[in-house]
Amino acid sequence: MAKEAEDLKTFNFALAHNQATIEDYAALDSQVTNLVQALKDLFEAKDWERVCTLMWILHCGDNGFLYMRGRWQDLRACLSLAVQAAKALGEVREEAAFAGTLAMLLIETGDLGAAEQEYRRILPIFEQLGKKHDMAVALHQLGVLASIATDYPQARAYFEQSLALKRELDQNEASLASTISELGLLAFNQGDLPTAHKYYAESLALKEKLGDQVEVAKTLGLLANLALKEGQQAKAEQLYKQAIEVFETFGEVLSGAIFKYNLALLYLRQDHLGKALPLLEEAVAKAERLGYYEVSRMQKDLDWAREQQANPLASFSNKQQGKEGILQKIIKFWQK
Repeated sequence: MAKEAEDLKTFNFALAHNQATIEDYAALDSQVTNLVQALKDLFEAKDWERVCTLMWILHCGDNGFLYMRGRWQDLRACLSLAVQAAKALGEVREEAAFAGTLAMLLIETGDLGAAEQEYRRILPIFEQLGKKHDMAVALHQLGVLASIATDYPQARAYFEQSLALKRELDQNEASLASTISELGLLAFNQGDLPTAHKYYAESLALKEKLGDQVEVAKTLGLLANLALKEGQQAKAEQLYKQAIEVFETFGEVLSGAIFKYNLALLYLRQDHLGKALPLLEEAVAKAERLGYYEVSRMQKDLDWAREQQANPLASFSNKQQGKEGILQKIIKFWQK
């Protein structure tokens, strides 16, 4: 009885902090272990509705609390229970939505085939239910997968289908901005910088209008990559630092690690090894803890930087080869 009362108290606490603000995230931080345990307890008690409700609070959208904080193992465990709870309730849409979030984690950890299979499974479910926004999200993620595979025509087709559905709904500008940003990244990866600029500017304007600081920071980081590609190193450094500051403030682990890695590569290009190494070490440690699929690529650059530090009299040609390949590393990182 005492356990049930404590779980209910924790559940109500989560309801009271169901907003994506710094203050609410800080409050959830203070109770995160209890929140995860409460969801497991509610599942054991077969309180399916509260399991699903608590899951939406712990993960809602791209910047869900557990995802942002890098608690991917907890998120995966909770989502698996939420999928079962939704099935028990006969909530087909919720089951598919939770499964879609699980598939997003599969992308981040490199299990791309399983992720694609899951999105292809749930897309017709959303279509049959007439859930156009959910269809748009699944199409967007299929576009991400095609982009990772460098199948750019297919990726564009998915993103444009997703965008058309989102514009038709005329709502959820945050989701709209996300797909526009992916079209910009697609153009960047194909070397079409003017088109990338256009899409990034459109995405940034929407995100700034919504006041979503984390999403604004993600686009600033992409603009930094673009500035670096155009040879504007000072501008790229400034944008990376702006983005990283926001990620640090909101506790967004993955994006913070990625853009610290990119900033470190910029410093390596400038021969600022002392600035680059701490950033590389932090980025690799976080990516490794998350199980992020690009960690091996990041580790190789950290190893190279450590080798330069251990051998300060390394030949000039080796240094030049390392520096000349750094911009290409950033481009290839985003192509992956």
